[in-house]
Amino acid sequence: MVKFNPAKLTITYKGVTDDGPICPRHYTLTRSETQDDLFLTIDSNPLLAEVSAAWDDSGGTYSLIVRARVDSIHDRKTEVQQRYDDLNRQLPLVLEAIRYGDSKFFNNHAELDYAPIFVHFISVYPEFGAVKYFGQPLDYLFIH
Repeated sequence: MVKFNPAKLTITYKGVTDDGPICPRHYTLTRSETQDDLFLTIDSNPLLAEVSAAWDDSGGTYSLIVRARVDSIHDRKTEVQQRYDDLNRQLPLVLEAIRYGDSKFFNNHAELDYAPIFVHFISVYPEFGAVKYFGQPLDYLFIH
């Protein structure tokens, strides 16, 4: 797994600020194929991506919901298994980039550091279509 490097992270805000809103607030992280640069988009609207995250307040409390598309309809099961394993290894980096990239927002809403993170793996294969608990944003606080 690639170690998170804040110097390689570029952050773009669209329709949100460091103060809010909490909902809707969507995160999309992409990586350049050649330089390992990371691009975090924090937006009031969801972007189409294989992995995205958003705050949810249904049920009266906040949680960070991550959606990870594991496969497409044409993938073989062995490819899906590999992608599922890769996503499980890479998600901590994604969450660290979100926590670091939106740190002023977390400072303004400290209670969100303790919100649960749930990852919804989306797959045509039931064994890879699961919901997993991934801790809290505070678990992904970048320490130099």
